[in-house]
Formats: sequence, structure tokens, C-alpha cells
Amino acid sequence: MTSRKLAVCFLSCTTSCILQSRVQKCAVSCMTGFNRYISLYRWRTRLQFPTWTRTQLVQMSSSSAESTVSHNIVRARHILVETEGMADTLLQQLESGGYNFAQLAKAVSRCPSKERGGELGWFRRGTMVPRFEDACFSAKPGSLIKVETEYGWHVIQVQGQAIEPGSMTVEEFAKIYPEQIDKYQLVDVRERDELELARLDHFVHLPLGEYENWAEQLESGQLPLDKEKETIVMCHHGIRSAQMCSYLAQQGFRKVRNLSGGIDAYAKQIDPSIGTY
Repeated sequence: MTSRKLAVCFLSCTTSCILQSRVQKCAVSCMTGFNRYISLYRWRTRLQFPTWTRTQLVQMSSSSAESTVSHNIVRARHILVETEGMADTLLQQLESGGYNFAQLAKAVSRCPSKERGGELGWFRRGTMVPRFEDACFSAKPGSLIKVETEYGWHVIQVQGQAIEPGSMTVEEFAKIYPEQIDKYQLVDVRERDELELARLDHFVHLPLGEYENWAEQLESGQLPLDKEKETIVMCHHGIRSAQMCSYLAQQGFRKVRNLSGGIDAYAKQIDPSIGTY
């Protein structure tokens, strides 16, 4: 298989180095909460986060949160085989319910993703070859489909759809806080001891280090959070909140924005009366 083919098939390899270049600039407190959250979340769901960089988040315009698109990222897994006959056989086996997708991928797939059971993680348009991409974005979550590309026949299972989060600068936030907060829902993902050092009112507190205590409530709709309402997420420097934005988007929250620079940037650039640490 050529290097180009490997690049196309091995699409989610970059998820293994999430935020490597950015976390070096973040405080120890950010990394502690972030690492605990990633560990808990991967153990619980085995989902992979999209690798949205700080630059990409900052460049997303505020209008992205108002988009009417039903989804612009998808999560999928696939099995790559040589012939359509092999693809049809795999579809029959999977649709019968007697076979496990991950096990079949490990057994017969020609893609390096076979080692992960065919998992490709979350991806946006422009990541894959057009025919594969079109098939994934047009299918419904849970559906099994087949498509031919220049690399062979793919049996695909679309596992999820979401809207990619956007970002908000502290200057933009200052224009709506606190006078217009009724139009938004605010989430602070810092740890409890951090609230004693610096805090803003009107935020729902969901510490990432306590993920296991609130995840089921959030995912079942028991927490007072509206998936259709614009949600602004804050942490210390914007690292943990960016990952929380990814998680909320995967849970179906349609208008999620990360507060760039976090409460530290707000304190330094907008309101010096807020403590820094």
C-alpha cells in the first residue's frame, strides 16, 4: 500500500497526540484536570476526540454557532476489502447480528485501522476521499453502508454525528456578560479548589476531575442544560474547556463555544478584580 493510501486509511492516528504542542503552555492545574478527564472519558466510552487546534477554534466565526447544518463532523469505523463480493458478505454477516464489527475488521480489513477494530474517530469534510466522505455524511447513525473508492471496497458503520464547536474571545464574552447571559448557558469545568482562587457568577460547575459523578446525568438529560441553547464553556486557560466542547458536541449540543484563554485571559484583559493564579 502506498504512502498516500496509508495516509487516507490511517485517518485517526493524530488523535493520539491531542494538544501536545499546546499543553506545554498551560498551567499544571489545567493539565491535571485535563488528564484525569481524558482518562475517565476514554475508559467509559472509548470515543476519540477530534483534534481541533487552538488556531482552528479561534478562526471559527461566531456565526458557526448559529449554523443550521444538522452536522458537520461524523464518527465512523470501516472494513476495507478488495472486492464488492467480500463487502456484500460482510454486510450480510453484520446485518444478521451474529458478528462483531471490530472482530471482523481485525480479521479481514486491509486498513491499518484494523488494529483498532476499524475505528476512524471523528472527522470533518475534507479529511477523506470524496466518495467515502459523502457516504459517511449522508448516512444515518448506526447504519451499515458500502462504498467503493480507489483503495477498494469499504463497509462502513456511522457511529455518530455532531456540529463542530466554535470559539469566543474574552472581548466578545465581555459584551454579553453579565447583562445578556439569559440567552446563553455557561459551564465552568475547573476543579473545586480553583473556584476559590477565581470565579465568575452564573456558571454551571462541572469539574472534569469529577466526570464520573455527572456524566450519566448529563448524557441522560437530567442536568439543567439545553442542547439547543448556545453554550459557552470556560476553564483556566481554554485547554480543558476545548475538550469539554468536543464532548458536548458529541452529546448533541448544537451551539457550543469555547472561551479562548479562559478565566485567566478574562481577568487580565477585561476585569482585573478577578483573581489570577
